[in-house]
Amino acid sequence: MIDQRILFSLLAFAPFSAGAHVTLPPGGATAGTVYPASFRVGHPCKDANATTAIRVRIPEGFEPIEAVPRPGWKATLSRTEVAWTADGPGTALQGKERAQFTVRGKLTSTPGTLWFKVLQVCDKGSADWADVPSKDGDKPESPAARLDVLPPGVAPVDFRDAWVRSTVEGQRSTGVFGKLTSGAGAGLIGASSLWAESVEVHEMKMEDNVMRMRALNGGLDLPPGKPSNFAEAATT
Repeated sequence: MIDQRILFSLLAFAPFSAGAHVTLPPGGATAGTVYPASFRVGHPCKDANATTAIRVRIPEGFEPIEAVPRPGWKATLSRTEVAWTADGPGTALQGKERAQFTVRGKLTSTPGTLWFKVLQVCDKGSADWADVPSKDGDKPESPAARLDVLPPGVAPVDFRDAWVRSTVEGQRSTGVFGKLTSGAGAGLIGASSLWAESVEVHEMKMEDNVMRMRALNGGLDLPPGKPSNFAEAATT
């Protein structure tokens, strides 16, 4: 895990793409770092029952180091491709079973966008997730997996589903809630807002059937590729 301790602004919203295709975690990764590219597979090919293999074409700008093993699957790695193949029907991904296939690699030092084209092989047919948008806003039918390579100092974190609890007259504090995801792993150590004097990172726990909040003075860890729910208290 690359633990990048960051100061994250409440105004920094990163784009998020949801869907049934093969994807990388949102949030991007920092240029020049070693990045665990975890490809998420959540459904078989059309009219198929199971996924039996995943083959990822490696783009320029990503130097593969290691294909992380997956029990019941054989992994192969070259400069241009990484592949995982199920040992048999018993270890294939059945139905809508979700799984991640991870390859670690060194990222280019130049910020930009990398597209990983992924061939998903199933018990019936295959799906080639290889389409690259011709311009921003395009939504290809079979999109390649996108990775935003960010300049050093820019937080590789996706912030979504944010909402703010409304206040009443005389109330000076409120709560801000949301979901953070970091593809490479990071740590949230603080926040700021143009509309508040101070912001604190909190966690919420049920104690004696009462929901209580306490400040996370050490910050909030963001494991690679795993969404983390958080709450912040802002004083206006």
